[in-house]
Amino acid sequence: MATKFDTEALVREAEWRKCQADVVHWANHFVQVVALGAGGRCLMNTSNRPYQEEGLRMLADPSQRRIITLKSRQVGWTTTCAVAALWWVLFHADQYVLFISRREDDARTFFTRRTMRTGGCRTGCASGRPSGLTRPCSE
Repeated sequence: MATKFDTEALVREAEWRKCQADVVHWANHFVQVVALGAGGRCLMNTSNRPYQEEGLRMLADPSQRRIITLKSRQVGWTTTCAVAALWWVLFHADQYVLFISRREDDARTFFTRRTMRTGGCRTGCASGRPSGLTRPCSE
C-alpha cells in the first residue's frame, strides 16, 4: 500500500527543523525588525554585520552560560539578544527569558522600538518571506 505524503507539509517541516537548528538562518529569513533608518519593517540581515552573527551563535550555544561583550553603542546588540531570546522560546521547550533594564523607561523603549514578529514560522517557514514584507534591510 503506497502512502501519499503532503509535499508542502514536508517542506515546512524541513524548514522548521533548519530554523530550529540554526538561529542565524531563522533570523535572516524570518525575523522582521523595525529599522528606523530604513523606514519601517525589514528582514534582519547579519551578512554585513558579522558581530551580530557571532553574537547570535554565542547566545544560541547552550554551553555558553555567561557572556561578556565589549562593544560600542548603537550596534544592534539589544536586537540581537531579543532575537536570540525569541528563538529560544519558539524552538525549545520550557524556556524562560528575563530582560533586566537599568531604568523603566529603557525597558519601555526596548518593547516599543524593537518590534519583531516571526512571520508565522511555526506554521509555514517555506513561504520564504513573512507576509507584508517588501524589502530586506539596507545599510
